[in-house]
Amino acid sequence: MPNWCECEMTVTALTKQELIDFFVFAEQHDNEGKFVCAYDENKFVPKPAKARWVAAMQEEYAKAFPNTIKEYGEYVLNGFVPYTWDWYDWQVKNWGSKWGICDDENRVLSANKDDDCEGIVEEVGGLFVITTGFSSPWCPPEHLFVAMATKFPNLSFAFKWWEPGVGFKGSLTFEKGELTGSTDEEYVYDEEEE
Repeated sequence: MPNWCECEMTVTALTKQELIDFFVFAEQHDNEGKFVCAYDENKFVPKPAKARWVAAMQEEYAKAFPNTIKEYGEYVLNGFVPYTWDWYDWQVKNWGSKWGICDDENRVLSANKDDDCEGIVEEVGGLFVITTGFSSPWCPPEHLFVAMATKFPNLSFAFKWWEPGVGFKGSLTFEKGELTGSTDEEYVYDEEEE
């Protein structure tokens, strides 16, 4: 079980519709079109349909799972297998954490997008802002943050994270798809926070 890194994302736009468009794009739905969660990492950094087979494991895998070899023989012959063996390494390398975004607080926005997100999106100085939170295992999914900002350069993003168990915190800010600021600090636990 991982330590959970708490994350906060603030997105700022010129129009409320730009915010809604971002969150609608980001949503994950099941095969029947039902809402699953607010963030589908694959929409920002897609996992490959097939992952590279770890060559050293090929022989042992074939002995342990002969039916899989029969079912996916063409992939094995070409050095590929269904996406199983290296999902962890791929996600850490490409998303920044092993599972991406979990426990999102943004379900309210998704549930209310049809009623103009009243009470969820704030208007501040002529701009539209939403702040939402989520968790990720062990560390923030920084690569996803970069991908979000790059894919939506018309929005401004401010990401903050803190992990009290290991003792770190940090932030990234983006304007026009470009990194404009970052911090990486020690997290000091304050008993008064409880």
